[in-house]
Formats: sequence, C-alpha cells, structure tokens
Amino acid sequence: QTGPDLSPLSFRSDPRKLPNVHRLQSCYKTYTNERTHAIVRDALHLLPDYTGPGPRYCPSIAAKVTNFADRDRHLVWLEPEGIPENTDLVYPQGLSGAFPEEVQLELLRTIEGLEAVEFQ
Repeated sequence: QTGPDLSPLSFRSDPRKLPNVHRLQSCYKTYTNERTHAIVRDALHLLPDYTGPGPRYCPSIAAKVTNFADRDRHLVWLEPEGIPENTDLVYPQGLSGAFPEEVQLELLRTIEGLEAVEFQ
C-alpha cells in the first residue's frame, strides 16, 4: 500500500519544505495463520505477566490469539523503518510480544512473505 498524499499539520506549513515529501515508502500487508497461532499458544507460558498495550498501542499477538480465538488470521503491516539507502529494516506491526528470540523467529517465518526473515 502506498502512503497517502502528505499534507501539513498546519495551515502555516509549506508542504514544499517538508523533509522527504517525495520519498514516502510503501507498507505491505500480510496475515498470521493457524501455524502462527499454534506457536503463540504453545509459547504463552514463556511470556511475562503483563496485560497493558503493546508498542504503538497495539494488542500483543498473544492477546489477539487468545482474545479472538475464533479468527483464523490477524493483519500484519510490514512498515519500512527508513529509506532504502539507509536501512532495510522492517517493523512487523501487529506482532508485538515478549517471546524469546527463537520463538519470535519461528513465529515470523510462518507468515506469508516472511518465510526467510532474519533478525538484524
């Protein structure tokens, strides 16, 4: 999905002076699946006891899987963390959680488009 047209937050702002106005990066959409959910359910005992919101006010993947057990998938937005010349890092919005690294990697690799993902 491409970004929307960038508009200033104030009538006094000049959109021509906004940094990187012509360098907006696309985000990509994918989904969790039953394999992802099985890994989450099997690893729930590894999570710390916490019930607040995750980063960016998104419920954790564990909360989604347990609170919405009737859903067979959950949306994941793949958001670039910068411009391609500076980084190839991507934030998987919708998968926050405090699982151990090996569980996170296994979980990520069940998602379409992330089968060969690596941590940096």
